[in-house]
Amino acid sequence: WIDLCKSRGYEQVVLLGHSLGAIKVIYAEANDPHEEVSQVIALSPPRLSHMAFINGPRSAEYDQSLAVADQAMAMGQPGKLIDITFPFPLLIAAGSYVDKYGPGERYNILEHVAHLRTPTQVCFGSEELTGSVAFEGLPELISERVAGSGAESMVTVDVVDGADHMYSQRRDELSTWVTRQLMDD
Repeated sequence: WIDLCKSRGYEQVVLLGHSLGAIKVIYAEANDPHEEVSQVIALSPPRLSHMAFINGPRSAEYDQSLAVADQAMAMGQPGKLIDITFPFPLLIAAGSYVDKYGPGERYNILEHVAHLRTPTQVCFGSEELTGSVAFEGLPELISERVAGSGAESMVTVDVVDGADHMYSQRRDELSTWVTRQLMDD
């Protein structure tokens, strides 16, 4: 996509994603940065962390879901669709489940934010920051992770008060926040 934008004459590209898309824009720019990317905006990226899940309040449910995926993998069936309940009811290929939620920590944003060298704004809704190990404490954990890494001047974290994961009652506030990020660049 970046090459397509370049071919059409765009000199700056902003990567913006929500939820899993927010993980993807952080992961992409931290691991394969492009000089054309002028900014990353990550809206509500969850922490997909095996360590957080096995130590969280729903660890038994996580263990059961991972065991189902691991069993399919052991049978040489990474493409087998499995019906799991963690982190929410989901029909997913076993290999995809292990890749996203397994012990590799591949998509744990805390493993990537310190490698960002592109201005990055991360935003969460205040309501999503409680009750889910995927979000609890993330604003503080991100700030801690980037401190002293060289990314502290690149990564900022904001919270939209009263917003849930979909910003359903705070879309105007989110729109204003995103516009402000784009204008400040």
